[in-house]
Amino acid sequence: MSSIRSLSAYSVLSSNGMPTVEVKITLQSGITAHAAAPKGQSCGKFEKTEHRDQDGLRVSEALRMCEFTVAPAFIGRDSADHLDLDKTLMSLAHDGKPLPSNVTLPVSIALAIAHSKEIGQDLSHYIGGISQHATIPIPCINMINGGIHGNNQSLLQEYLILPHGASSFSEAISWAVTICHNLKLNLKKKGLLAGVGDEGGFVLATDSVTAPFDILLESIHTSGLSDAHVSLGIDCAASGYYHKHMYVDYPGLPGEKQSAEVSTFLKNLAQTYPITYIEDPFSEEDLNAWASFDVEAHIIGDDLFATNAKRLNNVSHQAANGIMIKPNQVGTLSDTMQTIMQARLLGYNTVFAHRSADTEDTWISELAIGFQADMIKFGNIIRGERTAKYNALLRFFRIKNL
Repeated sequence: MSSIRSLSAYSVLSSNGMPTVEVKITLQSGITAHAAAPKGQSCGKFEKTEHRDQDGLRVSEALRMCEFTVAPAFIGRDSADHLDLDKTLMSLAHDGKPLPSNVTLPVSIALAIAHSKEIGQDLSHYIGGISQHATIPIPCINMINGGIHGNNQSLLQEYLILPHGASSFSEAISWAVTICHNLKLNLKKKGLLAGVGDEGGFVLATDSVTAPFDILLESIHTSGLSDAHVSLGIDCAASGYYHKHMYVDYPGLPGEKQSAEVSTFLKNLAQTYPITYIEDPFSEEDLNAWASFDVEAHIIGDDLFATNAKRLNNVSHQAANGIMIKPNQVGTLSDTMQTIMQARLLGYNTVFAHRSADTEDTWISELAIGFQADMIKFGNIIRGERTAKYNALLRFFRIKNL
């Protein structure tokens, strides 16, 4: 195998117009690979590394870490030694502190891409040895942005559609395209369209927490589809409302509310609307609420688990039955893989996700394919940094004739 000839880093722009880090690795064979670091706006307390690159503005410092801390430890090492190199990454320090995820993750991903090229494979095959029976993930598509992503605290952070009845990935995306088109027309007719949010979902001029459900269902039906074809989902991002064991101004529940009141509210929503996906309904610290929540749906933990295998193992007895996979929450591909393996052992569904401030890089799509994701969540089907990821999956499944 080929050793690492050089490792360099430079600044590129993420989807919110802020700088982020991209790493380039060159092997002695001449193979090159690059990967960019995404960043989330909504970050949980238990994210292992995301908080270390606060506000994403210290990119110049991250670039220096790559040049003066990571590169000397990597140059000359065998590119096949991915696990050991990831361990090295997580052991390195700068000014006595562990390296932030906007350094470790793009290095780890670029290394995997370089090595997969070296052995004549794409990243998805290198990760999972993909066969003709690759799992087709259900897309969870963020059609309406609320909360901090849509600058509307009256609404939940995300209102999603899940085209679970589609016979292929391309059909699922085709349905989403039609629904998105009709949704935009309906919003304009009703005078509710107020722009586009951080993840490509539409921003609504309304303070009604249920209005997005009603207009999404209308748009689904206008598209000639039914609840049997397309269901709804929500990301509640509940940790942002949790203060001193109470929920303050939870969307749809003004004032201070106890966990039981939030649970009843969400159960009523799930009984009223065809909601099959609920993400972060409670704070990552409100474990009793998670344990007593018995809605029949995909209950997904994001802040609850923070893509951390130890955290997942410690609280897996809670009510969640799925885990969000965001590699920059743990910092390396190896740590991400460990979490996915733990999730499989526990029978959890895996949802591979972008971050709100992302780039046009598609490595998360390739990881979703390689690791046989049950679902994917890449934002709406508009804006280039989102469509690039959907297009990578469309190309793969078209080639595989799935």
